[in-house]
Amino acid sequence: MRRLDSRTAIETYTDYLISCGYKNQTIRSRKYMLKPFFKYLRGEKNIRDLRDVTLSCIKSYCKYLSGYQSQRTDKPLSQHTKILHLGAIRSLFKALYIKDLIISSPVEGYYLHPATSKARHILSEKQISTLLDSIDLQEKYGLRYRTVFELIYSSGLRVSEASRIEITDIDFDNRMLHIRNSKFGKDRIVPVSDVAIKFLHLFCGKRKKGYVFRSGKSHIAGNTISKRFRELLKEKGLYKEGLSVHSIRHSTATHLLEKGAPLRYVQELLGHQSIETTVIYTHMLPVSMKRIYRSYHPRENGFYKEVDTAYYRRIYEFKQRLIKQNQIRDRERVYKKRWYEKQKLKKGLKEM
Repeated sequence: MRRLDSRTAIETYTDYLISCGYKNQTIRSRKYMLKPFFKYLRGEKNIRDLRDVTLSCIKSYCKYLSGYQSQRTDKPLSQHTKILHLGAIRSLFKALYIKDLIISSPVEGYYLHPATSKARHILSEKQISTLLDSIDLQEKYGLRYRTVFELIYSSGLRVSEASRIEITDIDFDNRMLHIRNSKFGKDRIVPVSDVAIKFLHLFCGKRKKGYVFRSGKSHIAGNTISKRFRELLKEKGLYKEGLSVHSIRHSTATHLLEKGAPLRYVQELLGHQSIETTVIYTHMLPVSMKRIYRSYHPRENGFYKEVDTAYYRRIYEFKQRLIKQNQIRDRERVYKKRWYEKQKLKKGLKEM
């Protein structure tokens, strides 16, 4: 039987990630995380065939990662980073299993748990308003950054989505925005707040096509937006560890849920593939306060409504149903794999 080496595994894994709709940057990152794993297997375990990898190998590799230093920072890997490494290994063996190159995954059922829950860092409504309103439109690029940050907060965009918006993607009359080829290659249409659409009108002027936020002949880089956001936070005394431009997106989701927006609506707005990702935001909501809100979005006008304890109870019950459904799916997955392995074994015995 031909050996299942790292080269064959990476080719299979790359095809799998592409078929799942992952972006090139994510694919490069996942493959990069597998390099120390393959090096460990060859050097420490003398394993050249991935079929020989066992759960014991995986566990010992996770211990090895505890003493591994990042080439970028020269610091030990955080627990969160180790979980990402294990996740890359898990999806690698999933790809090999789907392609029938292995009978079962050695990572099945093994997880690393974070030392502490990784909180999503957000800004309050007051902090968002303070930050956005303090941007000087007379400064060089002041209008550009006010517009892009208003747009991200308005529609809960990822920075990569905001940077690639084209003028033809904006429906100014109906205040709608077409997000093209986003995460997992999906498109979605999202509303834009009245404040954001006014700044888009002002910034785009008479331009009819091309990228909204230009840099030379292409669009502005996401890193450029992120860097300016960190600078603004520091200038306004709002900076703290963990805050980034992505925190605006987290803030949008949290503020909408605080105001009583349906969970499904927030899922569609953010473009989450699974509603379980959106449910995480409900943990950030203080349940001890009564909230009186005006509209579903803090920068819009609308009707008043009180969010009561019944709303949070429905959220909790919905989450419990999701957990139960996942448990059932996990059991079914285990049964199917066991059945598959038995069929493989029977087939092998008949051929002997």
